[in-house]
Amino acid sequence: MPPVLISWEDAMLRLVPLAFAALLMLGPPSSAGAQNVPGGPSRERLTPSEFEALTDARIAIVKFALQMAPAQEKLWPAVEQAIRSRAAGRQARLAEREARAAELRDQNAIELLQNRNPIDFLHRRADALAQRSAELNRLADA
Repeated sequence: MPPVLISWEDAMLRLVPLAFAALLMLGPPSSAGAQNVPGGPSRERLTPSEFEALTDARIAIVKFALQMAPAQEKLWPAVEQAIRSRAAGRQARLAEREARAAELRDQNAIELLQNRNPIDFLHRRADALAQRSAELNRLADA
């Protein structure tokens, strides 16, 4: 049987879902964001070197899955930098969340309820979402 040639458009249509699935794998690892919650499941945090190794592995998977043409390879460094920037931002947000949880661990339930400030919570959440939005925009632009 002679080899079947497909058009560039058909190849891209087949590659786009694969690339999208690979990018979804860049989402947060389940154990990286876990904190030790009293009464909840105990999970270990990733060390910075483990987090970086996980990021390297995810980048390698995405790059392999994309099977880029030489012209596309030239654009890869910007994409890789955007992925690494997202990972670093996530790691910083997790560290900030962990520090905040450590502050709150010293208070009992009544103090937590009395001292909560929903406006501050909304501001912290909005800042985190704005940072994630900027990281995703940089990835999309790359």
